[in-house]
Amino acid sequence: MNTAEQLAGRVERLSPAERWMRGGLEACPLPGFYLSVETDMGEARKRIETYKAKGKRVTYTALFVQAVARALA
Repeated sequence: MNTAEQLAGRVERLSPAERWMRGGLEACPLPGFYLSVETDMGEARKRIETYKAKGKRVTYTALFVQAVARALA
């Protein structure tokens, strides 16, 4: 079993993919906070069912985009 002192002096080369990934992680700072919102999607589900009854394909994402567009208008 290797001890921490033995591992501290060891140098291993990273593959190009590992270097690329490490560089990308260093370039992206960690978020300073986390936000979570619980939402009742019952009305959205009803709207999707209404569109489906009319033969249209609608997703939750489309409803979110529509709501954001209306809020920003």
